[in-house]
Amino acid sequence: MLSFDSMKLESSFSKCFNDFSINHQRIEKHTLQKEGIDTLKYRVNCKDITGLKNIEYLPEKDSIIIELSGKILGKDYPLLINQNTIIQALEGINQNECLTINPDQVLENAVIHSIDCTKDIHLEQYTTRDVLDVLNVMTNRSYKLVEYPTEGVFITKIARSNNKLLKFYDKDLEMMLSRNDDIRKQVKPDSFHNAIRSELCLRKHDFIRKDFNINHKGSVYLKEALLSRMNPNHKFWIDFLNPVPYLFEEYDQSYSLEEIIRIEGIKGIIHQLRNDQKLILNFIMKYRKEKNEAYRVLKKTFRPIIEQEQNKIHPKYTEIQEFISQSLLVN
Repeated sequence: MLSFDSMKLESSFSKCFNDFSINHQRIEKHTLQKEGIDTLKYRVNCKDITGLKNIEYLPEKDSIIIELSGKILGKDYPLLINQNTIIQALEGINQNECLTINPDQVLENAVIHSIDCTKDIHLEQYTTRDVLDVLNVMTNRSYKLVEYPTEGVFITKIARSNNKLLKFYDKDLEMMLSRNDDIRKQVKPDSFHNAIRSELCLRKHDFIRKDFNINHKGSVYLKEALLSRMNPNHKFWIDFLNPVPYLFEEYDQSYSLEEIIRIEGIKGIIHQLRNDQKLILNFIMKYRKEKNEAYRVLKKTFRPIIEQEQNKIHPKYTEIQEFISQSLLVN
């Protein structure tokens, strides 16, 4: 079962709303101009409602746009928005006091403009620092990694048109930020203890259709995402983890085949001898009897590549990669 945090939805106002108090103090009236024509837009000020980011009503389009997050579930925020909590989340919208929705009709009619597929990975044998250390040294030339402001990392594919982003971050630490003061008071203190949040942010209809395996054209309905049997976070992670063999991208035409074979041969020796410089020196001394000459070979030939490779080493590098893969696989 997939879970979600933030989402932006659009639905028919006439089908989904039971009541609208146009003169309520929360209502802000705006006039939009497009091609010389004035269009009315009503916006609900919901800054003080935890988990409700925005509500906009466009009468001429019979359209209502709702932006909400899992925080609207209050004490149940750790459960996130999913098949079991969606009605509870939609009912939370009615806290705004100036318009009342029919949650069942929103579920039936709402389409998605953006959505964050979310999974909290609760760590037992590792710390969040262990996992983030591994994530921060992983490489794939087709992807860009950017440090997250609160102990984490963004991963995005390098492409001309792409705004799909996978985040991993320390959720417990992020909950300590001032913007989370209200929700922090509502959830149990240990709800996110030693938890890494995985969040795939989908902002384009093409990505949303593809990641939820929706075959029809046009927008994806909220209920389709909730019922999808796909696992977008896991798929993105596996694609990142299994790039095109790096040899095809590591070297350009300035390297000769002989140079590539030499460098890759050195890497093979280093890996077989577990990046241990004492073992590597002992190996060299089998072929260079003079100790000074052996040190020279170690320093000039092996050490630059050792230092380059050591940037990727964490005692449990492969183990933690596999742990993340398995954790994302389980819904």
